[in-house]
Amino acid sequence: MSQKKLDLDALKKRIAALPPEKRAIFEEQLKKRNLQIPQQTITKRLDSENITLSLAQERLWFLDQLDPENSAYNIAIAWRFTGNLNHTIFRKKF
Repeated sequence: MSQKKLDLDALKKRIAALPPEKRAIFEEQLKKRNLQIPQQTITKRLDSENITLSLAQERLWFLDQLDPENSAYNIAIAWRFTGNLNHTIFRKKF
């Protein structure tokens, strides 16, 4: 990956991480200089129609209808803890 692409990605991440107040100030300064940032967020749909499922979503829905108790598509997570573990607090949280 080129250095210019890496620098641009880093800049986008820094802008996205700005608190809302600072981002508003930043965007106002850009407007004063007739510059703009490309929209980074996904916009809300205006219509209220039902949206069709993707093929992957349809497949999962169909398989769930066939066998609701099947957990084949659940994602398992492994946890690795280091240090001392307070078992009492752990049991309360999980």
